[in-house]
Amino acid sequence: GRGYARRLLALGPALATFGILGLMFAPDGAVLPMLLFALLAGADGASFWVLGDPLLVATTPLAERTRIFALKFFLLTVGIVLGGGLGGWIPGGIAF
Repeated sequence: GRGYARRLLALGPALATFGILGLMFAPDGAVLPMLLFALLAGADGASFWVLGDPLLVATTPLAERTRIFALKFFLLTVGIVLGGGLGGWIPGGIAF
């Protein structure tokens, strides 16, 4: 089961990238393609949240789990902060 989860976690970002690019270049008013691309983009989040923690538990020694999960959530928090800045604050500041 671990190999299957690992493959899905590796495939998730590729699907999300394709979905985000599809959303960026979809024509205005194209509801069905935008819906499909949004579902693809959301697949990465679903695979990360559903499969990531069980895979970490299965592949990490018990003595290391606390540190690994702390590192995971630290990096997630840093990514959210940087993503918010790169996706909103920085372009907004440049436009202003």
